[in-house]
Amino acid sequence: MKPTLSKTLILSPHLDDAVFSCFDFIRAQTSSVKIISVFTKFQTKHLPPHILEYIQASGLSSASALEEQRLQEDFIAMSYLGCEWEHLNYIDGGFRVFGNIPYHPTAENLFSGSLHHKEDQLVLELSQKLHHIQGEFDKIIIPAAIGRHIDHLIVRRTCEKAVTSEKILYYADFPYVQSSKNWTKELVMKMLSKKSLNFPSKEKKEAINIYSSQTPFLFPHGVFFPEIIIGHFQ
Repeated sequence: MKPTLSKTLILSPHLDDAVFSCFDFIRAQTSSVKIISVFTKFQTKHLPPHILEYIQASGLSSASALEEQRLQEDFIAMSYLGCEWEHLNYIDGGFRVFGNIPYHPTAENLFSGSLHHKEDQLVLELSQKLHHIQGEFDKIIIPAAIGRHIDHLIVRRTCEKAVTSEKILYYADFPYVQSSKNWTKELVMKMLSKKSLNFPSKEKKEAINIYSSQTPFLFPHGVFFPEIIIGHFQ
């Protein structure tokens, strides 16, 4: 009987989160790694002002152009990283619209930690998918949701409900972990008792720069904080 090969799943809310937060951790793994990016599509109409500003800051002229650019960046980054990947093609939180009304009309709302009631169906669908595939993986690494971005929280909470807790570890979310205003006492204690810590390598910095539409405003002072994999939260 052949030994079962171990496999690790990294859940990335957006197209860049796994590389931003787990690149050196992934490179250090001896087991097979798969990255699943969840929110990879952008709505194009009835977008709130803060998203229009975000599109402009990314150097693009429209949501469709931004989606094309970000997908291309991710294809290159995944090739550079050299691991298996999948996009689930759910709509990014800032771009979700019901009728002509945005789910999250302000940046403050997007980072409030409060789900829109229309997102319940999304959570259910994602929960069912994660429950179905969890048997393929020995470890599932999910965002700690530092910074309280709604998409990071959805991925974390959904996975905590759908997946066996013994399989779950958490990664410190970049760029939000680099700002101490996002730290809590619980988080600091967890970071101090980390499962894994990697200071940013030259290769990680190169990989982050592949996401050229995002890095100028997400990392204005560069990447200086270590990657941290955290154990179970209460």
